[in-house]
Amino acid sequence: LGIPVMMHVSDPKAFFTPIDRYNERYDELGAHPNWSFVGEQYTYSKQEILDQRNRVIAKHPNTIFIGAHVGNLPEELGKVSMWLEQYPNFYIDIDASISELGRQPYTARKFIIKYQDRIIFGTDMPANIKDSLEMYRTYFRFLETFDESFYSPDYDGTFDYARWPICGIGLPLALLKEIYSENILKSIPSLKSEINI
Repeated sequence: LGIPVMMHVSDPKAFFTPIDRYNERYDELGAHPNWSFVGEQYTYSKQEILDQRNRVIAKHPNTIFIGAHVGNLPEELGKVSMWLEQYPNFYIDIDASISELGRQPYTARKFIIKYQDRIIFGTDMPANIKDSLEMYRTYFRFLETFDESFYSPDYDGTFDYARWPICGIGLPLALLKEIYSENILKSIPSLKSEINI
């Protein structure tokens, strides 16, 4: 069909570890224990789920696959880099991942610069939410500045803020254009006519 396939197959690593004081997302999981994937009722580990997804990507090399949330593993950019090298048809978006990317700003900046032609902007939140302007400002601040130690609000209203501060990665303007628009337009060329570009 000539269109990309967005794949969301997993949640944060912390959702696959016990809900205890060592879990970095204890607040979220304490409020929503059903978000946890720990227990005998769950057949597959996070790694097995990602491996299954990667087999689909490998089996269909002529289809572009977009891995939501930095390929569902923003905590391990080295592993995501390996996937991007291994699968030329694999793209990623950054939606709902700036909390993870912003706590590893040097690595995230190098990663995004290296794979700039396969990274797509996304937020994981509808544009019409109550605080959408503030949401976009935070994403722009992360991508466009070198600001330090600011917090990424949780925009669906479930929580006030992430538990840790993040830092901006100050990407060059030409690269920002790729991430904000050019990469998605490259993967869905029909959008160009729809938005008159």
